[in-house]
Amino acid sequence: MQLTDGQVGAEFRLEQKEMRKALSKAVKALLPQQRQLLQKIFFEERTMAEIAREEGVTTSAISHRLDLIYKKLKKLLLQNQ
Repeated sequence: MQLTDGQVGAEFRLEQKEMRKALSKAVKALLPQQRQLLQKIFFEERTMAEIAREEGVTTSAISHRLDLIYKKLKKLLLQNQ
């Protein structure tokens, strides 16, 4: 049996919806400071250098924090598969 374009599109949309739900749940499991950092980077489109200056830390420190956040999100998302 072959899927039609409409069926493939519907299946894709369902997968996307499930991924957004899983990502939202994983982000909610982060610490408030971690969520704030993601907010600044992805929604406020601020640079690591700007955030580092604001917080009085190095850009490397912000990069390290982001790396830890990404690893935590990956772990949470893999647990929910």
